Amino acid sequence: MKNLIFCVISACIFTACSTEKVAHEPLKNEFMAYTQKFESTKAGNRYLAIASYLNPVFNEVRNEKEDEILLLSVYPKDVLIISGSVKLNGNKVDIEILDENSALLEKTAFKLPYSANYKITASCENKDDLVLTYKTSNDLNANFKFRKISKSLYWNPKLKLDDKK
Repeated sequence: MKNLIFCVISACIFTACSTEKVAHEPLKNEFMAYTQKFESTKAGNRYLAIASYLNPVFNEVRNEKEDEILLLSVYPKDVLIISGSVKLNGNKVDIEILDENSALLEKTAFKLPYSANYKITASCENKDDLVLTYKTSNDLNANFKFRKISKSLYWNPKLKLDDKK
């Protein structure tokens, strides 16, 4: 009797674990490869920022000048980025505050609730690494480092991967 109950429970557990299907989402996997996090947990001075390098992942954001495009999400909203302190490899950039309903935010894999979102545009850099730096209103120096790959290696799916059946 004990063996029968054990077999039934084991069968239920194994079938429950084996029937869950995980959808293959290659875009989210690729997006994670070009995302960095900066976090400060000092007492009374908590800050979180997530930056993503969009050029290799989204063909739609690239322009004819081949500018470097990054997305920056910061929490909390009330900690401001000091204007003029945002630099990519030491060069000044254009920074645009994004609305919560921005089409660019709809495509991202990471969404920080109650955060401020920025689109950062910089001229094309012919370097292997991109280093994004800025200073905040609460005296934090944020740094992100992205590995830039050759344009010929940019992820550009030609196959439609559909695991959902």
